[in-house]
Amino acid sequence: MQAHEFEEKSYKQSIFKITLLFVVLNFIIASFLYIYHITSQKQDLFIAMSEKSQTVGNAVVDLFQKATELGIPLNDIVGGDEYLNESMKPAKEVEYLIVTDASGDIISKSKETEDNSKKSGGHGRLKGQFKLF
Repeated sequence: MQAHEFEEKSYKQSIFKITLLFVVLNFIIASFLYIYHITSQKQDLFIAMSEKSQTVGNAVVDLFQKATELGIPLNDIVGGDEYLNESMKPAKEVEYLIVTDASGDIISKSKETEDNSKKSGGHGRLKGQFKLF
């Protein structure tokens, strides 16, 4: 009788160990899949934000390039700051816009330049610099 009880107890322990191993392995696999999913979503979001920022930057560059092609020096362009402010409105991902000349001197900047860089620290916004011309 004791041999039978021992076999039954051993059988139950084996089933418990197999079940526990199955649960732990499933948890580990699910964790890796979750991490992979979150990482890929962040990459997709960054790509989308970057593309939108690039689009806004290209629109700004096009306008300033047209003005310089017409013979207007960058320093003489009037209303650049206002145009940058309007360009930023639909693109919440863009923290600020600055147009500089070839030497790096600021020609125009959005009014958000000082405000956002001081108070928000850029949380949730794309930071980067594009040299477009």
